[in-house]
Amino acid sequence: MTLFTSFFRTVILYFVLVVFMRIMGKRQIGELQLTELVVTLLIADLASIPMQATDIPLITGLIPMITLLVLEIAMSYLTLKCPRFHQLVSGSSMILIDHGKLNRKILGKLRFTLEDLIEGLRLQQIERIEDVEFAILETNGQLSVFRKSNTKSLPWPVILDGYADKKAMKQVGVTEEWVMNYLKKQGVTSVNQVFLLNVDDQKNCYLVKKEDT
Repeated sequence: MTLFTSFFRTVILYFVLVVFMRIMGKRQIGELQLTELVVTLLIADLASIPMQATDIPLITGLIPMITLLVLEIAMSYLTLKCPRFHQLVSGSSMILIDHGKLNRKILGKLRFTLEDLIEGLRLQQIERIEDVEFAILETNGQLSVFRKSNTKSLPWPVILDGYADKKAMKQVGVTEEWVMNYLKKQGVTSVNQVFLLNVDDQKNCYLVKKEDT
């Protein structure tokens, strides 16, 4: 009886986990944000308990898993609606190579060794650091690389869903005053009306108003 109980519990929990992962999205493990990775690991660990301990009611094992799923959905909604909260939870993308120059300060801050960087470049078929214009460590741990021959300037989202990012403005060399002057020329009176504003260091802009979305 215990054997069949364990079997059916395992089958049920397997499909429950598949549904949970389907709800959370289709990202691969290497693409998960920090909160998503934590929830995934916790749910997998919690699922192993009712599989093995047949004396524990199945619903007792499912409740904490459902709670974590609801919490993750709530966190995803907050990060979608509040860019500041997203930045607080997931951090910001960091430039490791800027216009062909190594950013040693950022490398040290992230405890990202030169060997890690070189390995990341090799995985993208780039053999030499001097061939790279930009290398950016994304919030999910992925390394985005732009070759010198392919890009002259890198756009940054200085406004994202009504939130003005001063760090991004500094990165591309613009001020809040410059941004507001540009928006006024486009008939926008407030950053709250902006869904996305990308600016590169050549002052090229890409604007999406909330009304356009």
